[in-house]
Amino acid sequence: MLYKSIVRSHFDYSAIAYTNANISLLKKLDVIQNKALRIITGAMCSTPINSLEIETCIPPLVLHRLKTIERFCLKIIACNNRCVLDRILPKQQLPQNMIGPYVNAGDLLTGHFPELLRIIIHLQSHFVNMYKSNELPLYKLKYDLINTSIELIPDKVYSQNQLLEFLETYPDCYKIYTDGSKTTNSVTAAYYDSKQKITKCFKLDSDCSIFTAECYAIFCALSYLNEIVNSNSNFLILTDSHSAISAITNNSPKHNVNYLVYLIKHEVYKLKSTGRNVKLIWVPSHQGITGNEVADTAARGKPDEDHSASLKVPYTDYYTHITQAQKQLWESYWNDISQVKGRWYREIQKTMPALPWYHRNHLNIDQRNFITTICRLRFGHCRTPAHLKRLNIITNAACPHCKEPEADLNHLILKCKQFNLNRLLLVDELITASENDSDSDVPENLQTILSNPKYFKAIFNYVTKTIELI
Repeated sequence: MLYKSIVRSHFDYSAIAYTNANISLLKKLDVIQNKALRIITGAMCSTPINSLEIETCIPPLVLHRLKTIERFCLKIIACNNRCVLDRILPKQQLPQNMIGPYVNAGDLLTGHFPELLRIIIHLQSHFVNMYKSNELPLYKLKYDLINTSIELIPDKVYSQNQLLEFLETYPDCYKIYTDGSKTTNSVTAAYYDSKQKITKCFKLDSDCSIFTAECYAIFCALSYLNEIVNSNSNFLILTDSHSAISAITNNSPKHNVNYLVYLIKHEVYKLKSTGRNVKLIWVPSHQGITGNEVADTAARGKPDEDHSASLKVPYTDYYTHITQAQKQLWESYWNDISQVKGRWYREIQKTMPALPWYHRNHLNIDQRNFITTICRLRFGHCRTPAHLKRLNIITNAACPHCKEPEADLNHLILKCKQFNLNRLLLVDELITASENDSDSDVPENLQTILSNPKYFKAIFNYVTKTIELI
């Protein structure tokens, strides 16, 4: 975390300006990152860089630069910045070399970075339903409209009974439940009028985020309230989205706020201008709250209207696509390079993790020593006689405990006769860890032990009581 926020953030600054610099200059930045990864994991200098990157979930800098530049280009396209776009995009027909595969990991990691023109053309051709505007949504509204306050009711409601008790204090409120839904192939938004027993579901572009779906559901509910003729002067919107509530009630103006937030503020402003008031309250999903369950069912059902073309996708919703593309490039590179470097580690870490295994380590032991020891074992690069001889640091690879000629990791942990008693304790801890997971068998080899975090404490205890330093 410190490396990303304090060091790498400086590399991100003006990355678009230096990304096509000579590869020998860019490698100087790679050296800085590699040092940081070794500090984070406590790895030896001989550890393959590709293994360090996977273990820490920090991608190669060239992939991170591509992601940063793509996000910047998305913002340029969304802002419809003709001053910049006209300088980059050709006025004539695109050359043939601009059509076809965009980029691959092999080219990136050998210094062939795509041109800015190629990046923008790729983004424009793939993200066609993006919300574009010459003005930021923030500057399209009046100042008093931007600062329209929406009252958030702080009461905690966790069940249907608690909700009924709460609603007794607001007997005159007109209640609307909202919900958004996102699956692999579809995104929908829905609201439920509990008084009129009316539900409405809207189909959105499949690239929309769940946050956009939740906000659009609230926007549609407010638009509905503005249209109906009703004697009520107080309206209550019940939603299960913390993030949507936080964005709507936050009056700090920011350029990258989802434009739907400002449309919601506009609808609230219209209601208030006619003497009506709107309150928001959060309710938990899937807790048996009747109105919320009806809205959820509507959101997962057949849409009443198709708004996928009319509702433009906020450019920030495409960030997940860029992140996913980066991960696929990284995985492609890792699959290729791990055939040559880091083969031991590849047998342990067969898939790319979403977070480092030490992201949430609550074991009551020496944290730094624990992380360093486990990382070195997983890398297979540690201070065993066999590895030190391979690095020409020592001349004899024999085991210092039992004098076997080849003292590698497998020997020291699974075979050395000097540690037979400790090994029985290790097996007992492994069996205990396996019994806690009914779907798991006792591991039979070292790489299997090192592939599952539930065995890490057992192997760490064994190492500290026998080899001591690894």
